[in-house]
Amino acid sequence: MVEITEKFFARQMLAVNLKKCKALRLLPVKGKRTLKVSSDPMLWKGEQLPMVKSIDDFISYLGVKVSVTGKVIWSVDQLRLWLDRVMKAPLKPDQKIKGIKEVLIGRLTYQLRLSEARVCELRRVTRMVRKACKQILHMQLGAPNAWAHLPLRKCGLGLPDFELTIPLMRRAACEKMKSSPDPVVANISEKIPIYESGLTRGLDVRAAKRAIQDKYEQAYLSTQRGKLMNARWISAVKPYWLHGGTGVVKAGEYVSINKLVTRTIETRQFIHPGVTDFETLKCRRCGKAVETDLHVLNECPFTRLAQCRRHNFIADYLGKVLVDHGWEVWRERLVKKDLENFKPDLICRKGAEGAIIDVTVPYESNEAVLQSKERFKEAKYAGLKGQVAELLNINGGVKVVGIAVGALGTILTSTLEKAKGLGLDPVKVGKSLQISALRGSGHVWKAFRS
Repeated sequence: MVEITEKFFARQMLAVNLKKCKALRLLPVKGKRTLKVSSDPMLWKGEQLPMVKSIDDFISYLGVKVSVTGKVIWSVDQLRLWLDRVMKAPLKPDQKIKGIKEVLIGRLTYQLRLSEARVCELRRVTRMVRKACKQILHMQLGAPNAWAHLPLRKCGLGLPDFELTIPLMRRAACEKMKSSPDPVVANISEKIPIYESGLTRGLDVRAAKRAIQDKYEQAYLSTQRGKLMNARWISAVKPYWLHGGTGVVKAGEYVSINKLVTRTIETRQFIHPGVTDFETLKCRRCGKAVETDLHVLNECPFTRLAQCRRHNFIADYLGKVLVDHGWEVWRERLVKKDLENFKPDLICRKGAEGAIIDVTVPYESNEAVLQSKERFKEAKYAGLKGQVAELLNINGGVKVVGIAVGALGTILTSTLEKAKGLGLDPVKVGKSLQISALRGSGHVWKAFRS
């Protein structure tokens, strides 16, 4: 048997390592139709092979335990221990999520792909990993499950669904084995059973992955949270930085920002789904309207100060970036016209050019809201071009720029084009504006709860 294995490895340009081998010798039991494991030593090429001591013994290779019958030893209890270790680790929430995605899921995928785990076990593994991530993010377990499996570009967590991905990986490996020039490998691939979901059966790997993403996108859009989240997907800047473990935001902000992005902050409307009674849903602070994330983040008088701080933080950031790019900037400078006083957020000058910039942070229920807010700001200050040119002694033109950044971080492509027209890096500025808006909205929610 060892000679046959050695010849097989030689065809694959590999060699047998005796230190990673174990010999199994089975002997018949007299008077019984069973076999017993013999511990008598076996020699090969003058070296003694390590012996299997019992039928329950195993071989560990690349961290995977393989039984003496060649089957990968897999147990859900092992995953439970891993998740428990991550949950109790002295790490920040973003570090725990990164550890699960980059370490645990990779190891888990490798073991499940080699094992004979059934569909019900794969489904259970998916639920356990998803539940652990929700607990780390302090999200209600009733939050939509489909969100956890959406890719980052769709504002999801990017967790795999093992029930669908593992059979797909096994099928891809078998197809690769079938094309092997070695007849033994091709013959083995024909005998490996593949139990695949009807969603991916008959599709190539790329089309199957696309079908899985479409499934969860449609499942999420069918929920109330998903209908609201649809506005977030129009953003020209995606929150890839959120789950990258880059330390952009603090641990507490990371949790609140995740709830904001997924629209699962614990407002009364979210806690009581389907309830229409005003007394149950009214704002716990002002009592004047239904407590929704729109009301809390942009309308509630109790959080007005925090809303102003969010707006000023974004305007201050833009002013600092413009100064770094050679602009002279005046913050909220008084401009008079027809007995009216105006204070645009930023008045800028660079050589013979001038700019009036005003920032607004609306709640993005759809793309039209952001566009209308930008047009309103530009129309409001369009009549001040002459006064600003005279005030700053500008011979060239003065342009009016309205910047609308969604309270949940949505930024339109047209907004990035305006930043580019001012000589700024649209990618860098767009990401910073998104982070600033989400951090500010997190502080608004914190002020509402306190």
